[in-house]
Amino acid sequence: MSLEEPLLSNASSSTDFGVTKEELMKLFESENRIADHGGICESREILDKLGNANGLLKALDSKENNGILDTQKNKDRRATTFGTNERREIKIRGICEMIAEQFEDKILRILIVAALVSL
Repeated sequence: MSLEEPLLSNASSSTDFGVTKEELMKLFESENRIADHGGICESREILDKLGNANGLLKALDSKENNGILDTQKNKDRRATTFGTNERREIKIRGICEMIAEQFEDKILRILIVAALVSL
């Protein structure tokens, strides 16, 4: 996984819960947290539709003090609906890879050729 991939996997979008996987993803996408032209942002609209934080807890079948019910059946149901909770592997690029990537730019290649010709 990379940071560009969505937070939630492409598991089935079942309606076992009061909120869909897509709505949860939209809540945490940075572009949905800032409203354009003074309007209400998409994350706020989703929260309002669900009934704010308490409505989100109810939709996710979760308790404020205890969290989710710790049974295998419940965990399996959540994994089927939302996907598993796995740590993302971040690919670390080396300095040579970053320099080589810069040479893919057509303008930079033209400038380098022009500089070599002028010598």
